[in-house]
Amino acid sequence: MKHTSHITVSLLRLLLMLAFMFATDLWLHNPLVGAFVYLSGLVVVVGLMEPKAPSGEFEGVESYHLYSQMRLFSTVAVELSVVLMIGRILDTSINQVSLLGRYGLLAGWLLLVSLVAWLFKRYLRGRWRGLSLAEFVVGAIVWVIGEVGMFSASTPMLTVVWTVLWALGILMVSAALEGFMDDLEAIGFVDERSLSVHDLHTSNTHQTRRITLVSAGVIMLMLVVWMWLRPTVEQAGSVGLFRMLMLNVPLLCMLVAIVYAARYPLDHRNREKLMNYLGSHTPDGNVKHSLQRMLGHHAPLGTRIICWLAMPFFRHKVVGREHLRAGDYPSVFVCNHGFLYGPIVAALYLPTYFRPWIHDRMLNPDKATMELAASFPWLRKLLGRKAAMSVYKFFGRLVCKLLLTFRPISVVRGSSHDSLTTFTESLKALQEGDNLLLFPEKPKRLANEPLADLRNFYTGFAHLGKVYHDATGRSLLFYPIYSDHHTRRFIIGEPVQYNPEQPPREAKRAVAERLQERMEKMIGA
Repeated sequence: MKHTSHITVSLLRLLLMLAFMFATDLWLHNPLVGAFVYLSGLVVVVGLMEPKAPSGEFEGVESYHLYSQMRLFSTVAVELSVVLMIGRILDTSINQVSLLGRYGLLAGWLLLVSLVAWLFKRYLRGRWRGLSLAEFVVGAIVWVIGEVGMFSASTPMLTVVWTVLWALGILMVSAALEGFMDDLEAIGFVDERSLSVHDLHTSNTHQTRRITLVSAGVIMLMLVVWMWLRPTVEQAGSVGLFRMLMLNVPLLCMLVAIVYAARYPLDHRNREKLMNYLGSHTPDGNVKHSLQRMLGHHAPLGTRIICWLAMPFFRHKVVGREHLRAGDYPSVFVCNHGFLYGPIVAALYLPTYFRPWIHDRMLNPDKATMELAASFPWLRKLLGRKAAMSVYKFFGRLVCKLLLTFRPISVVRGSSHDSLTTFTESLKALQEGDNLLLFPEKPKRLANEPLADLRNFYTGFAHLGKVYHDATGRSLLFYPIYSDHHTRRFIIGEPVQYNPEQPPREAKRAVAERLQERMEKMIGA
């Protein structure tokens, strides 16, 4: 029942409201009065309830604040949508069906929603485990599609079909909200205040009270608008426009909930880092501080949206997940470059958390502009020099801002001092539990590799093995990964382990050579 608790509470409220509507429809021939009386009583009762405990400590946690907003706006959207659907059924059947028949239709519609929730709850429970953020976003989008179809359906059969989709969206959103509770319990353990499960339940109790008040208040406002403006609207012949505006309110609420979800920091990658830390036998303070820093800020909205929009255009199958050894993290992931293709696909499909090595030229807006101008010279011929420079400048700033959201480690070639800085920052990232993602292929003008799909590697990156071993006494794992644009596969190979018993120069060369050999086998396969 935990998986459908949000649905159960909302349906019970709506059934009670429906009983009040039936009573006033039978007595006063105005069901809206019953809805208004019920909601007024609900607001008074909940508003007068004394909280059993002071406001929970979780309300100061950024992740919990985002969860609260997701829950608030999605609940308002769903409950308001149900009320509008009740009004639609009553309106369309008022001259065709008896009073009992009208409310029988409403009860049947609510029963259909409950049946869909019951049928799908077990199916979804086993397939979305640990993917609450993805489930919430997908469920909200499914709900929006079902909402639009349900209110524009021209036949009862189409209404039933769209209702099933709409109800499925509700279930996914509700299940995701329940799943977030497990994540928030884990977040409480790494918070600097060491928040308990009791703190979470206390905050949740206060949040439920606020959501009830806000949802009831919004629905009451909509009922007042409907009762006051509808006669005027009917006289003006603008009923269709008025209904469309009313229907857009729940859609807007759900879209706001999706925006808050896009800012939630605990995606599947960051969640894996959190769970690895909690499952560690010897938790590291550096990792804990890193998690606190990550969970204390919302995720970059623009980056999340761009990644979601890009995935359909870079659809790949991830192969070799079984080679990943999460218990041995942090590790280094070595990927082919392929101009922009490799980095984009790795950013989308690498199934674990990472910080990338990125050339310093792409982390400075002015240098990034020049880099784009050198990479796309044909744009000057197409648009003219002045217009092309404006485009280069716009995308240079955009790319730079986007890359900085990945918390990259700047790489400067040709300077021993800057290389030392790169390795120092990389060691700090590794000690904070972060994996590294890098692209060590040489430029075409320096590589003499006969394979067209892969160039020779720089070997300097393998020095990370020595640096990390000297600092921690552990041997670093290096994973070869290959983005294959021909077969649309993102391939993860077996890792290569740095051998500290070899002389540093030989160990470094051995890592680079074995990685390149394994990546060439991936291409051949």
